[in-house]
Amino acid sequence: MGLVPTFLSQPLAAIARDSKGQLIGGVSGRSIYRQLLIEVVWVAKEHRGSGLGSRLMALCEQEAIKRGCLAAQLDTLSFQAPAFYAKQGFEVVGSVSGIPGSPDRYFMCKRFNG
Repeated sequence: MGLVPTFLSQPLAAIARDSKGQLIGGVSGRSIYRQLLIEVVWVAKEHRGSGLGSRLMALCEQEAIKRGCLAAQLDTLSFQAPAFYAKQGFEVVGSVSGIPGSPDRYFMCKRFNG
């Protein structure tokens, strides 16, 4: 039939390489239950702030929408990139905080339009 059930987990990734072929960034996750679950976002230190992370996230979101996803979700720690994800349209939907010696953990979601 060609249709993939929405409950089937399918890997999804976008990567970027420099002119020498070196990996400089990537986003990986999977689509399942009409959602994009983002597991890893990484951009080489010297390329942060260049828009590369935003472009990689957009590529994954576009593919997820093609697969029928209605939202994306991820989690991040307070010292990682919650502000970056907020700029991408993600909202905090839950958190774990107040554990001595442990950074706050944020659960974030972005609903796709359409």
